[in-house]
Amino acid sequence: MTIHMKAPLEIGISVKDVDRAAEFYEKALGFQRMSEATLAPDRAALAGFGPVAFRMVRMQTNYGERIKLLQSTPGPVGDPAAETILGPAGIAYLTFVVGDIEAAIVRLKAAGVKLMSDAPVQTRPGTRLLFFRDCEGNPLELVQYDDLAAYRPDIAH
Repeated sequence: MTIHMKAPLEIGISVKDVDRAAEFYEKALGFQRMSEATLAPDRAALAGFGPVAFRMVRMQTNYGERIKLLQSTPGPVGDPAAETILGPAGIAYLTFVVGDIEAAIVRLKAAGVKLMSDAPVQTRPGTRLLFFRDCEGNPLELVQYDDLAAYRPDIAH
């Protein structure tokens, strides 16, 4: 049985400074700030985040993908952070598929972003990628496919 999703995937990213992170995603990648929310420690613990209060900012790309930037405050001593959703374990990296990787690089450089390579790397014919880090040190990837329909026929138009 398939779980039928109703919206594009959203990724939660634990950050130390949610305002700085939101500004990075706005300026460097052109994300739009969609909403903000806070959650008290008791509700966060019930949901599995751990006994921490946190603030969340939702950001969205022009294509509709969203990230949730989450900044927590310390909870009671003795609760192992590694066992909670907002613990130290994280995502390996996020991939953003773009139509013009060179234009995206120009925008990143203008925002002062340090790239992890001098230029996009062709990993196979028709596929170029480049890694960089956000202001919190999280690795991010830009990928350009010459033939998006071959990679994602479900969304190519």
